[in-house]
Amino acid sequence: MNNNSKVQTLIWDGRKLHLIDQRKLPFIKEYAICDTFEKVGMAIKDMIVRGAPAIGVSAAYGAAIAGSQYEGSSKTDYKKYFEDALAYLATSRPTAVNLFWALKRMKDVFIKNEDLDISQVKKILISEAEKIEAEDIIINKKIGENGIEAFKDFKSAVKILTHCNAGALATA
Repeated sequence: MNNNSKVQTLIWDGRKLHLIDQRKLPFIKEYAICDTFEKVGMAIKDMIVRGAPAIGVSAAYGAAIAGSQYEGSSKTDYKKYFEDALAYLATSRPTAVNLFWALKRMKDVFIKNEDLDISQVKKILISEAEKIEAEDIIINKKIGENGIEAFKDFKSAVKILTHCNAGALATA
C-alpha cells in the first residue's frame, strides 16, 4: 500500500480492499482493511466509505472477494455462496444506487462465466471489479475536465455547491 501523503479512497492490493475511514478524516488518515466480503459490507454500512461511486466500486470488490473466498469444488455450491454474498452486500446501504448497479454487473459476469472452472471465474470476478474501478476513475476525470470547460469563461471566482458526497473521496 502506498503510504505517501496522497489520500486514496480505496486501494486494491490484489487480495484485500483498503478503505480510507472517512469517519476519522480530516484528523486521522486510517484505512480499514477488508479481506472478506462481510468486512466490505460492514464498511459500507458503517459509512467508512461514502459517495455513490466509491460505494459501487467497493461493492464490486466485495463481490470479487466473495468469489475468491469460496474454497469448495461444487459449482452449484459456489453459485449459492456467491449469490448469498451479493445478498449480504446489498443490505449494506439500501439507498445506494451504485451499490446495486455494481452488484448486478458482478452477478451478470458470474452468470456469463459460471460454466468455466471455478478458478477461472475467481480471476474474472477480480478483473471485472478492477475494470469497474478503472472506469470510475475515467468517468470522474472526465467530469472534472467538463467542469473546467464549463466554467473557464467566468472572470471571477466560482463557488460550486455539491449535493451529498462529492469529489475524490466519493469516487475511486
